[in-house]
Amino acid sequence: MEKIAYEGLGRLMVIDGGLKTPLILNCEEGATLLPMESIEKRCLIKIGGEEYEAPDLPLGVDSETAPYLSVSEKIAVIDYASFRRPEKILNVIENARNEVGYNRLVYAHSVEPIDMPLLAYLGVDIFDNLALSFRTAAGFVLEEGEWVKEKRKNLEKINQEALLRWIKRIRRYLTEGRLREMVEKTSLHNPRNAEILRKATQILERTGGEPKNEIKANSFTLKHPSILKFQKEMMNFVPPAEGMVLLLLPCSAKKPYHWSKSHKRFRSVLSKIPNHLMLHQVIVTSPLGIVPRELELFPPAAHYDIAVTGEWDEDEKKMLKKQIEKMNIKENYSSVIIHAGEISEFIEQTLNEMGIKAQNTGMKKPASEEGLKILKEMVEKNLEKVERLTSKERSKGEARCIAKFQFGEHADKIMKNKVNGKWPKLSIENVGSVSTRLGGFALNCKGAEMLTTDCIGIVKGADFELKGDMFAAGVMGTEGNWKVGEQVAIEQKGEITGVGIAFMNPKECVEMENGLAVEVRNRA
Repeated sequence: MEKIAYEGLGRLMVIDGGLKTPLILNCEEGATLLPMESIEKRCLIKIGGEEYEAPDLPLGVDSETAPYLSVSEKIAVIDYASFRRPEKILNVIENARNEVGYNRLVYAHSVEPIDMPLLAYLGVDIFDNLALSFRTAAGFVLEEGEWVKEKRKNLEKINQEALLRWIKRIRRYLTEGRLREMVEKTSLHNPRNAEILRKATQILERTGGEPKNEIKANSFTLKHPSILKFQKEMMNFVPPAEGMVLLLLPCSAKKPYHWSKSHKRFRSVLSKIPNHLMLHQVIVTSPLGIVPRELELFPPAAHYDIAVTGEWDEDEKKMLKKQIEKMNIKENYSSVIIHAGEISEFIEQTLNEMGIKAQNTGMKKPASEEGLKILKEMVEKNLEKVERLTSKERSKGEARCIAKFQFGEHADKIMKNKVNGKWPKLSIENVGSVSTRLGGFALNCKGAEMLTTDCIGIVKGADFELKGDMFAAGVMGTEGNWKVGEQVAIEQKGEITGVGIAFMNPKECVEMENGLAVEVRNRA
């Protein structure tokens, strides 16, 4: 088995005969659930040219013992995945990989098609067509994952073809890193799946892979694990310098904001103002709340899509208020200017409740000629009152902001080195430079050496010359913990020989025999 794509807890695997998971037994050629001769005899799952024995527990027998799994050498079975209570399903999900590892395939039988995208996102590899057989016998037609009562000829064939198209669509979304998007669509009017998805947030936040594509914002997005992670890490954010003027700006349809038309207009005006380096720009946006300019390259700030209507619902306002309260504005800033469009009045009211007197430009169209004129006047007036900041001091402060957000308290180790350039083209000598892919510093081998024992995971490789990527076959062990998509270091013979993006988590690196483990970005 070889993993070729991932999202959330789901994985796209190439297995025997070139078949790809998630797959559906008795629906795709080369993937069959062989019938049992008797209730006592194990059933067999045939995939390509290989036959896998299913667990001793016959399918359909509900296990009440956590983690509610039945396990054989190569297969782990989840019973009644479409009917269990959400908390039981989540118990399975949370414990499954610890219980069965990564070299077993997780099989959920008799699953309804509408549940397949969610279960694939949560780590299920195999389904079957048993639910389809029951529904077909009752006269239902499968359309876009849902059953419709309709009289048709050749119903079995029609439903088999529809189910095959459905699983191919799930695989396509998983390959493109958009399976979460499909899951949210299919859960929107499905209360049970919506509850499972919301309650799975903490599990996904701890162990799910980092998202690769933009987030299509909707009512589920405020609980998206990568959104919550970003918001939590914002709690310790400190601006580039003391006593700065805080400027709250609106977001833009284009991401990152820095390259949008509206923010280019802001920049053209603000960069000409004397002492503009003491102005700290923070973007106000849903679903993230607030995004300091220095952090806008970090996912998911750089990769989400939401309609820019200027209208905020009550949940969004509640989230924004919570994020503003975390900014420690009284301690960190000398004054506040609000130039955020339609949401400006709400922000002003929120700050007043916190005992902070803010200056609101009152502009509904912040990037208009009139809006830019008033912004310039107000910023100039506020910057006259603060001390000046050199470009080197500003760059050092920006680098510290990014490093602390990325590495926490361990950032001090790399901040002793010289900082070059300015955001977004910052670098730290013998450490690394800002990467648009990572959002923060892409470490070189010397930079990784400073951080490995504290906050960067280590993949220990066999004794060979590292010329390309690191594959699972060359992994001898791991140190530390990380999520798929995060930055890790490669150690060989006690030395750091490479740094890259993890394609497997620590347990996968050790258990998997084939496939990409680390996409190497820097070598010694």
